[in-house]
Amino acid sequence: MRTAPYRLAQYRDEALNPRWVRPLTWRDTRQHHPSPWGAPRPNNVRGRKGEIFTDSIDQYGADLGAVDKLFPRLIDHNGWYADNYQDALIVGHVCRMRCPRGTLYIPATRNTGCDGTVHYLADAELVPKGADEEAHDLACREAARSADHYAEREAEECREDNAKYMAEADIEEARAEIHGINKFVLALLGEIKSAGADFTPAICTALRAEVQQYLRDRREQFKIIKAREEDYWSAAPGY
Repeated sequence: MRTAPYRLAQYRDEALNPRWVRPLTWRDTRQHHPSPWGAPRPNNVRGRKGEIFTDSIDQYGADLGAVDKLFPRLIDHNGWYADNYQDALIVGHVCRMRCPRGTLYIPATRNTGCDGTVHYLADAELVPKGADEEAHDLACREAARSADHYAEREAEECREDNAKYMAEADIEEARAEIHGINKFVLALLGEIKSAGADFTPAICTALRAEVQQYLRDRREQFKIIKAREEDYWSAAPGY
């Protein structure tokens, strides 16, 4: 078990981390750590740009809702497509968290097609204690704007990753198809050669047409590989 002085030092160290919203103290970070008595540790993986990959939308503060529901005049859509089949959406959210210096309005995103959320604490809006309602509304609005921006950016990255995955799958499938055609045609030619007998013109024509068709299919598979290697977006539906 980690001792109290060790945990206190850890909390203070995290409060000084520039990816956190400033100004923070060690007390602000304490609530995001598990109990020393064995409570499960929530996911807090940090990304390269300061984002935090979390387990649930309310992991950092209370979820106030999707941005299009909070500010329908500001956000005129209900999310951004996260894949090229337009099945899942990435939706911006705003979370509110109290802290010793006031209230934080935190931009967050949620993918409707999978578990897990993302919180952008580095872009949270801090409203000092004693501020009026207008200040809170403005901070929430700015957080909503940021959340929608990040949702759009995440969706673009997801669609691009999806296109790359589909292109790689098409290339792998085409190579397997080429290998199968090569194997079949070589076996067919081997059997024809081993037969050692003269074939009628009709049989020769049929065999020649069969081999030519397989070779055309083989060329089509090479075209697919070339297209996917030159532009992975060619694998996306409606390209």
